[in-house]
Amino acid sequence: MAGTHACSVPVDLSFGIDLREILALHCEFPFPTMHEMTITLNGESVSLDANATLADAIAKVAPKSNAYAIEVNRLLIPRREHALYALAQGDEVEVVVLVGGG
Repeated sequence: MAGTHACSVPVDLSFGIDLREILALHCEFPFPTMHEMTITLNGESVSLDANATLADAIAKVAPKSNAYAIEVNRLLIPRREHALYALAQGDEVEVVVLVGGG
């Protein structure tokens, strides 16, 4: 893989071991495991549970606000879909919190 560090770890793959978990324990750089994913949330890299929904991501940046708009990979996602919208590794999520004032 281009741009990665070399790491030598003996692994017996016949046991169904997740190689990324072993490398994360023995190498100098993190790998997402089968239990998590990394997305971009408002320009920042964020780790979430592998089963995270859009509502889970929203809770990280706008937990008490009801005034926000959401885009996933530049597509506007209606509020009624947030709780069921499954995120995927590498998704780009933008949460814009609306602020009133005069």
